[in-house]
Order: sequence, then structure tokens, then C-alpha cells
Amino acid sequence: MRNDLMACKEESLITRLEEDQKTLVQRCMMDHGYTMKAKT
Repeated sequence: MRNDLMACKEESLITRLEEDQKTLVQRCMMDHGYTMKAKT
């Protein structure tokens, strides 16, 4: 998971979209099969 997260963070920095970096990282992680949970 740590490797996927680091790769997604790097990818989000390279991507030049008008989206928030956090959103890009979350989408990337979901593409890798992870599920995002809300903090409680």
C-alpha cells in the first residue's frame, strides 16, 4: 500500500489537471483497488 500511495502522490504532482491533489491521489488509489474511508 505504501508503494502505491507514494506512486499516486508522485503522479498527482505531475498531472496538470485543474483538480485538487488530494482528489487525484484518492482516485489513483481507488484505481489500484483501495477503498477510501471517511475519518471518524
